[in-house]
Amino acid sequence: MTDLPSGGVALRQLYRRLSRNSIIVMSGTTVNAALVLGATAINARELGVASFGILVLMQTALTAITGVIGFGTQQPVIMLGSHARAEGSTDRLELIIGQGLALDLLSAILTMTVAIVVVTFGSSLIGLSPDLRGQALIFAFAAGFSGFRTADGVLRLFSKFGLMSAIPVFVGSLQLVVAILFWQIDAPFGAYVWAYALFFIAPYQLQLCASLILLARRRLCPHISFAAERIPEWRIFIAYSIDTWLTSTIDTLRTTMDSILVGLYVSVSGAGIYHVAKQLSGILRKATSVYAAAFFPEVARLSAESRFDDAVKLLKNIVLVALTITIFSTCGTWLLGHFILETVFGPEFAAARMTLTIMVAAAGFMIISQSLAIYLQAFAGARYLTISYFLGMLGFIAVIIPASIYYKSEGAAASQLVFIIIVALCCVAFLKGRMMPRAETGS
Repeated sequence: MTDLPSGGVALRQLYRRLSRNSIIVMSGTTVNAALVLGATAINARELGVASFGILVLMQTALTAITGVIGFGTQQPVIMLGSHARAEGSTDRLELIIGQGLALDLLSAILTMTVAIVVVTFGSSLIGLSPDLRGQALIFAFAAGFSGFRTADGVLRLFSKFGLMSAIPVFVGSLQLVVAILFWQIDAPFGAYVWAYALFFIAPYQLQLCASLILLARRRLCPHISFAAERIPEWRIFIAYSIDTWLTSTIDTLRTTMDSILVGLYVSVSGAGIYHVAKQLSGILRKATSVYAAAFFPEVARLSAESRFDDAVKLLKNIVLVALTITIFSTCGTWLLGHFILETVFGPEFAAARMTLTIMVAAAGFMIISQSLAIYLQAFAGARYLTISYFLGMLGFIAVIIPASIYYKSEGAAASQLVFIIIVALCCVAFLKGRMMPRAETGS
């Protein structure tokens, strides 16, 4: 076995890898965020607050249903697929990918069925009037073509990060072009509904097509088997999927419930204004997600090599950087938020300055929370992260309804901050007993 690099050298190598991998994915995510933000600004100005708010509620409801019902197949495809590739077992790799695609197909059918039922019998629950039911059904049928997270897992498994970055850039470019076109021709509201539904499913379908082409080129043929000797592999795959599903479901509910409650307790127009603030702060949130995707493998390596001192040093540096980003971005938003909202989206959206400031602060603290969550997964296990998310969700639910009623959009935004802080505190509490003592002793 080769000797590991010394602590300082190893950390410098880790920082270089983390930077390189983050930049690859960040480039596509950043460009996509800018393109989508431009399209959102044009659509919001053209439709007005009320119509844009209706569109947001439809899309948010679809996102919530897709997130709750969708199986977390990407994680087991990456984890189990990596072991299969290391073992040189092509048949097992094909089976793993086939299992993921089968669960994705089942998830798509269930998602579409639930979405149709919700729209048909419970449209009022998401703040939509009965006369909008026909247009909302377009989103419901689109749900059958969403999800398919196995495709994401396949692309990551084979390190196709460049392709993963290109897809959102392509979709974002089309969104901006269509937004400009609709603005020029004064398109009816129904056209926006179709466009938003199609753009919602486009990334999933493009990733699916890209992954299938990639598999064909590598002469891999995904399949499923229910033979007795394959049952244990199904159990392992489903167990991984459930772990991923639990945390992602909580996260989906948390990130969509606020918009729906603003629509219910404030107004449909308020939901539109709230969504604009969410889109702006989403730039920092997306950057955090990109960072987390590149950060997790590095922390997992530190855990596997028992380099606890290096892990603690890295975490302290990350927290310091995150606090700096949070302070500067929050102060900058407070000072310039009114001007940005009024200039980019229109004067009626300028009222969201405080909401935007709170959301930016939450997005900044999320860098810390996400880092701690990654450490908790690597050094303690996914079970503790699920507990942390569950406790955070309890605090979120306890705060968001009264906060939305009494403090409107600002209260809904503050509930996101409550969730993030609770998760971070839980992660610290769990890590103290499982990682920090070993770092202090160097064992």
